[in-house]
Amino acid sequence: MKLARTEILKLAVDGKPYELKIERSDTDHDPYLIGIKDVTGKISFDDIGDDKISAHVKAKGMMICPCAMTLEEVDVPFDLDEEVYLCQTDTDDDAYILTDELDIEAFIKSIVLPIAPIKVVKSGKIEYPIGDGWRVLSEEMLKELHSNEIDPRLAKLKEYKFEEEE
Repeated sequence: MKLARTEILKLAVDGKPYELKIERSDTDHDPYLIGIKDVTGKISFDDIGDDKISAHVKAKGMMICPCAMTLEEVDVPFDLDEEVYLCQTDTDDDAYILTDELDIEAFIKSIVLPIAPIKVVKSGKIEYPIGDGWRVLSEEMLKELHSNEIDPRLAKLKEYKFEEEE
């Protein structure tokens, strides 16, 4: 879904917000954000001159993030209320570059990405991955595995033979 620059300027002059609705949109090669879904909201545009447009984004939806343990998709809710500037040139570091048209999905993903959590673990029972000769252990499994081991500093004592007194 794309908006032409002329449509954005018309919305800014009319003072009408753009109704936002994204069912699902995936990102490319991002380790913290797989995509966004069920996004609804409004974008209000204001022309503030000097090739700059102000966009007030108010949106709710779900971020799709990878589980840190299993890499399965985990839904994380978000609620945006951001003021963003659109600019034709890259002179302003805080502005989103506006070309002839604005890709709404990419625009919203660029706003959501900074608030994406670095680590997400899915709720419920986690089935840890297993491979050829390796597996991921939980803390409980690791403690149980090491509970029967003898401290290597005391292992020599096991070899000690007591002499019987006669």
